[in-house]
Amino acid sequence: MGAAAVLLTGVLLWTQVPDPRVLFERAMQAQKQGRTADAAKLLGEAAAVAPGNFAIQANLGALRAQLGDLDGALAAYRRAIEINPGVARLHLNVGIAHVRRGGFAEALGSLDAFLKAEPRDVQGRELRALCLFQLARFKESGEAYRAIVEEGDEPLAALYGWGQSLLKTGDRAGAERVFERLFRRHGSSSEAALLEAQMMMAENRLEEALAKLTELASRKQRLRGVDLWRGIALEGLGRAPEAREAYRAEFEASRDLAAAYALGVLAGKSGAEKEALDWLDKARSIDGPLYNIAYHRGRALLRLGDAAGALPLLEESARRDPSSVPDRYLLLQIYQKLGRGADAQRVSGEIRRLREDELDRDRKKVTGTKNERE
Repeated sequence: MGAAAVLLTGVLLWTQVPDPRVLFERAMQAQKQGRTADAAKLLGEAAAVAPGNFAIQANLGALRAQLGDLDGALAAYRRAIEINPGVARLHLNVGIAHVRRGGFAEALGSLDAFLKAEPRDVQGRELRALCLFQLARFKESGEAYRAIVEEGDEPLAALYGWGQSLLKTGDRAGAERVFERLFRRHGSSSEAALLEAQMMMAENRLEEALAKLTELASRKQRLRGVDLWRGIALEGLGRAPEAREAYRAEFEASRDLAAAYALGVLAGKSGAEKEALDWLDKARSIDGPLYNIAYHRGRALLRLGDAAGALPLLEESARRDPSSVPDRYLLLQIYQKLGRGADAQRVSGEIRRLREDELDRDRKKVTGTKNERE
């Protein structure tokens, strides 16, 4: 009798295990009805019962991505890829999820895997170019965008990205030629309006540029970069609190690493060193001559009393720009704090020579101006 009861209990427990096929069908029905959260919950239950089911994992990833659960989406996508690595579109989905969370370096590997199978896919190519741009690899992003433009029908996003990449590499003439093509083909676009605002800013017409950028930001379809440039205009007008909000809006919407960098620099200017470090750490992958994160992180650490932590960062920053005096003043402070007298003396001599060179250049300018007047 006791043995029969145990067996019966076992049967009852087994029959309570949900059928993953039923859960999947219910999830798909919920999705059709617009109940995305319910659908994701049902698929999560199905995945717990049948973790090796490709359709369940792939669809669970897509639903979680729609709900903004990007970590959960990535976990499901990766499990689906383990089950069936030959579905190229999943690699694209992984890349998109990484881009949405600001993982541009991580996205590149997935996008490369996708493009190996689908080399002509424009969405994948544009996303890859965007990742290169966000990682400050502007020469590569320019080439990637150029190839899309030249091989296709001059798509707007690729023209804009190509021109911006050329600007970042210092090729202003090349950028202007690309932007002329953009204005001819897409003159009424939001991208064209954003370029007009940037041109106004280059001419120091900040109020006009801000008005155009504010109008662009109010449009229903949000354009990547608008709030970043709006923040730059606001900061140029001395409206730091509003600039901070604009940069934050850009980062939250697009995970733009330049916006994270701008937030870090702005926090450092206001004396919020710990906040500055948090933002600069988010943007660390674009550290280089253009976005000199090493300098700003080093300065923040020094202000927080961590001279030893600041030292390698500021030494790297000084190597990037042999003519930079601010880096060397900070290095001088560190060497003095650490008792490294010889290094302090060396840097002090460098500062003196740089100051003398600067005075000499100023004298030559004054003399040249005087001769022109005569």
